[in-house]
Amino acid sequence: MAEERPKYLIFLGCVIPYRLSSYEISARKVLARLGVELVEMPEYNCCGFPMDPVNHDVMLILAARNLCVAERENLNILTLCNGCFGTLNKANKTLKEDKEERERINKYLA
Repeated sequence: MAEERPKYLIFLGCVIPYRLSSYEISARKVLARLGVELVEMPEYNCCGFPMDPVNHDVMLILAARNLCVAERENLNILTLCNGCFGTLNKANKTLKEDKEERERINKYLA
């Protein structure tokens, strides 16, 4: 039986495609050699990182929307950007651990 390849949604965010495309090129080559399948993340938006100091709610809404897309696709997210990683991780933790916050943010996404 053939072993199933690991599969991830690739979340490039705002910076990687426009300012650090070499990161994307390198990551795709290395991950392909390691047998990791990357699926383009459909309908993604900014992770919310730039909004956090200005409006925490907007950051959570933007990040939550991306997390919902990943959940719908039934895949984990792989991101190359440390800002995106931190923001998505922070939002995921908040939304998993705080029921009231999750319900409040979900109203914006409905």
